[in-house]
Amino acid sequence: MHFHRFAKYIVISCVLFVGWSLALGQESKDLPEASVTLSDSSHKKTQIVHMVKPAYPPEVKKKSIEGLVKIDLTVNTKGEVTKATVVSGPEELREAAVTAVRQWRYKPLDVDFIVTVDVNFTLSKKPAAPKS
Repeated sequence: MHFHRFAKYIVISCVLFVGWSLALGQESKDLPEASVTLSDSSHKKTQIVHMVKPAYPPEVKKKSIEGLVKIDLTVNTKGEVTKATVVSGPEELREAAVTAVRQWRYKPLDVDFIVTVDVNFTLSKKPAAPKS
């Protein structure tokens, strides 16, 4: 029975990169700038039709924690994410990544499928102000 259930899933790979700069409205000026880069390892037949970008948690940003969160998504025939399983990544960033990707929607297919998503949280150092 489990074999037939897993037979419905398609594990697919090819990489689509989508990058966003994350702008938090009330950031402290002394914090580094943050960005989140997303990649979806998916087959040509799978298409994201709605993507929500993760918010870089301010308390994690203050601690200068960066990293890649790798997540396996199970998507049903309606294109809805039904399960998000973190494969790896910094513990402090996992919840923000999962919260966002659970809201993603894919183009419906005739079968459920699994797709691997990378959410990369990075900080860039702001240039120091010139001394007078």
